[in-house]
This record gives sequence, structure tokens and C-alpha cells, in this order.
Amino acid sequence: MSALLEGLPCEQKFRSQGRTIGEGDLALLTNLTWTTSELHTNAEHMKQTPFGERMLAGPCVVACMVGLAGTSGFRQALHAANARLLAMLGMENVRFTAPVLPGDTVWVETEIADARETSSPKRGVMRIQERGYKQTGEQVCEYLRIALFERTT
Repeated sequence: MSALLEGLPCEQKFRSQGRTIGEGDLALLTNLTWTTSELHTNAEHMKQTPFGERMLAGPCVVACMVGLAGTSGFRQALHAANARLLAMLGMENVRFTAPVLPGDTVWVETEIADARETSSPKRGVMRIQERGYKQTGEQVCEYLRIALFERTT
């Protein structure tokens, strides 16, 4: 293993704090992102669907998950390994597996799927597997987040 990759928390899973998605969160995120579909805005319409309630739009779920991942201890573990994230390069394999409804409490599990060196000294790319769950334990979303990182020493 190269010095760049040595000591990274590659076999650890980190769990974030939870966050309940309230009515205000649903309204704010829906309005902020202009996701005006009845799936997200029309409670009466959604009563007649298998979901029974408005749901948070997928891109909003991802944004909440990325934010929650920052509370998982993952960044602290990177810091302890003398590494820091520099930039998000992209996402792969985004999948939504269950709806997030008002009143659901979501949390995120984070782990490094893999990491590799780049041509720049002290820099690498890691793929971070994140899975979101709600209070029932049901998975709601998963993706690979690709990030540029560097060693600080």
C-alpha cells in the first residue's frame, strides 16, 4: 500500500446523527429546488397513491444525505489520518429505494469504497459509499460519492 493511502479508515463504517424531515423542511426544500410535481406538493392527490403522502424529491434526499454524512465522524477520522477532502468530483450509481415522507427521520452510513493515487503528489481520489436509512431501518437511498483528497503531512 502506498504512503498516500496508508492509514485511511477504509474498513470502517460511520453513522451520522439523525434528522427528522418535518413539514417545514419538505416545503423549504421543495420550493428551493422548484420540484413542483404533485408528488411533492399535493397532499390530497398523494392520499390516493400507494405512498399516501407527499415525498421529498430525490435530489433533496441526496443533498440531505451529503449534509448528514458530515456529522458521522468520517471527516474526523480522515483528519486523524492526516487527510482532508478537497472537492467533490461526482456521484455514481445513485439509487432511491424508498420514499422519504414528512415525519421520517433519516441517517447516513458512510464508508470508503476505495481510494487511489493521482499524478499529483499527496493527492488521491476516493469513492465514498453512502447509504441513507429511515427510522424503520429501511434504506431510502445509496450512491458513491467521488472526492479529491490530499494528505496534510
